[in-house]
Amino acid sequence: EVKVTRPRGAGAVTVELADQALPTQTPTTQLEPTQLEPTQAPMTRVPTSQAEPTQVEPTQAEEPVDADADVWARVDDIWQVRAGEPGGRIPGQRAASDAAQALNVQNLKSSPYKTLQRLLDTSEFLRTRWSREGNVIIRL
Repeated sequence: EVKVTRPRGAGAVTVELADQALPTQTPTTQLEPTQLEPTQAPMTRVPTSQAEPTQVEPTQAEEPVDADADVWARVDDIWQVRAGEPGGRIPGQRAASDAAQALNVQNLKSSPYKTLQRLLDTSEFLRTRWSREGNVIIRL
């Protein structure tokens, strides 16, 4: 039998042999990938003959995915309509209200971003299209 240690958040899964004094048993059931929670990746089978803990690394490199990409696009769309041409300006309160609408929250303070600056700092997509000067958002 093996012991699997899965860290919370990012990190490698550690697979090691369980107590070697116990007899090895053949598993009676095997989980299918569809039975795993969406945040868990299917595990790689490790031969039970290995005596040392083994780090299981992903077999192929994946590019990071911006889970909020559609949110950033919605904010950008709303702001573009409001600002108009490049150089157009949006008052900070209006920009924050528009961002909250795109985020489906009552106001920006009740979102994970709290401020327009944090929103821009978080989203490279928005940062390449907008800048903040004082309490104004400007279309680049």
